[in-house]
Order: sequence, then C-alpha cells, then structure tokens
Amino acid sequence: MKAGLLMATLMALASPVWAQNAGTVKASTLNVAIDNTVQRLPEGCGGEDLALSGQILLNSSVSFNGSGGVDVKIVSDRRSLTGTSPTQVLKGSDSGSHLYSNSSAEDFEWIQIESIPIQSPDGAKRAMVHLQWHYRVTAGGDFTAQVQSLNCDCGA
Repeated sequence: MKAGLLMATLMALASPVWAQNAGTVKASTLNVAIDNTVQRLPEGCGGEDLALSGQILLNSSVSFNGSGGVDVKIVSDRRSLTGTSPTQVLKGSDSGSHLYSNSSAEDFEWIQIESIPIQSPDGAKRAMVHLQWHYRVTAGGDFTAQVQSLNCDCGA
C-alpha cells in the first residue's frame, strides 16, 4: 500500500470558560483531506489499485448534559470521496451520523471505524472504504479527529 497524506484541519474557536454548563452546545467543522491514498482491491472486485482522494467534512456538536456528561454528534459528509482505478471511477454518495456519550465531562477519546460505500455512476461497480477514526473531546468541548488507518474491500 502506498501511503497518502491524511490531514485534518480544525476550524473552530477556542473553548469558552463556560463550556461545561449543562445545555451548552459547541459546534465545530473539521475538513479531512484524503490525498491520493492507494489501496489494492481484492480480486473479487477487480484486483486493481484504487487511488482514493477527496474531502470528508465532519460537523460535530458537543453538548454538556445535566448529568455532568457529554453527548457528541458527528455528521460525516463523504460525497466528495473518489476512488479511481484504470477501469473505473467510484464516488461517495452519502453522509453518515455517529452519536457518542460519555458520563463525565473530562477529556476523553475513542476509536471508531466508519465504512463508506463508493460506487460507479451507474451503480454497477462498488467498493467499501473503511476509515479508522481517532476522535477526541476536551473538557472544554473541543473536538478533534484523525484518520489512523484506511483500507478497502468489495463491501457494498
């Protein structure tokens, strides 16, 4: 596998002191670039190299609840993700939502695997991209995300 550049740029303001008050919601947008990361598809779905590129837009909402914990909602817009091989171009076509709750408002982090279907315009050729995300929320409500690994299979 040829490694591509995986970058995340956080576009959020610094956390205010009052962020842990119950009912406070902190929203942020994270734009994650997938730059020409090449994956080999299994023989069952073509056996070709698939170059993945595009942007994944993560919109997060961090809410401090009345129990002293944190609720996190992440909406992942992956419509611009494209996989290109010598014989096909596959595109992302949807968005996904992920919810997570923590019983404490202290810093916490978690790992999640997001499976992203990509397909040809006519739907005849398909693959599944699996991203392993490392998410983190600080006690001030700041959200960060980083791709730890990426792989593909025939999936969808």
